[in-house]
Amino acid sequence: MPVGRPCPDLLTPLHILMTRVWNTGKPSNGAAAAAAGGFTTVMVVPNTKPVIDTKSAVEYIVAKNTQLPARVLPLGAVTRQTDGKELAEMYDMFANGAIAFSDGIQPIQSAGLLVKALQYIKAIDAVLIQVPDDTSIAPRMIPASRPMD
Repeated sequence: MPVGRPCPDLLTPLHILMTRVWNTGKPSNGAAAAAAGGFTTVMVVPNTKPVIDTKSAVEYIVAKNTQLPARVLPLGAVTRQTDGKELAEMYDMFANGAIAFSDGIQPIQSAGLLVKALQYIKAIDAVLIQVPDDTSIAPRMIPASRPMD
């Protein structure tokens, strides 16, 4: 298994959304909730405040892990501020502990930007996690609980 990637036998949900954890100075809240639920390791999506789109944001989360009851692995943002307009510092984030990249709950809508991100991520041997949601196809689509007629 490549260095820097989570072990497949760990109990890890795909992601947790800790929107205000990092700027309140209480990263332990999300990690404590994860530990109380039986999780030893969780990944945090980059849609936090501040957004995890820089090397320093990743370094902060990695450094806090020594004080947390569950390990928190940062997903770095693909785009700055997860706004889908400009690529973030993916190489620097990956080199400093980001285990993968995603724009979290804000899927990238530009096919051209997504291709550039995939090319960049391939070059550094990283992983991209993308929500399959194209608002140009179905802008107000919601999942149906029954088969469509």
